[in-house]
Amino acid sequence: MIAAGAAVLVVAGTGYAFADNIAGLGAYRYVTPREFEGLPVEADSPLTKRIQQEVASGAADPKAFGASYGSPSSGYVMVMGYQRHDFWPSSSLADALRRGGATNDVILHAHRADPGARGGAMACGIDPPSLVAQPSGICLWADGSMQAMFSEVRGSSSDTLTLDQVEADARAFRLLAEQPG
Repeated sequence: MIAAGAAVLVVAGTGYAFADNIAGLGAYRYVTPREFEGLPVEADSPLTKRIQQEVASGAADPKAFGASYGSPSSGYVMVMGYQRHDFWPSSSLADALRRGGATNDVILHAHRADPGARGGAMACGIDPPSLVAQPSGICLWADGSMQAMFSEVRGSSSDTLTLDQVEADARAFRLLAEQPG
């Protein structure tokens, strides 16, 4: 009787401690915004086509998504990821940073960031201006509904892009794209 009571207390305590994680499972679904920051979505972008082909062939998760906005000359935003129920977003983000950091310096040196109203975990980084022709940055996020990468590139070297801007833009995109499930 005492063991059963203790087990109930442990389960109840665990449920209370992880209530946000449990409530966030599948709370949102990805919906491609028609535009972002005044840039229309590129419905036939190479990124979108590649993801669609990989899903069709079985090489990518059936719930994978991708979208591109803008152009290399004017600046652009790309987003890709996949929908999935994720009980431990911070762990998933750490895994993604570890995998991505093996081939991308910006991801390797990304800093944890405020994920905003959608919750979960987010990390962002920015390319050092001396190393790239166009200012660019990346944010990765994971929450109870999806894992994604947000990439932003400015149109010319005279444009500025700060880490704060990239973080704010990723949060703004999430508010548009993550719709209640």
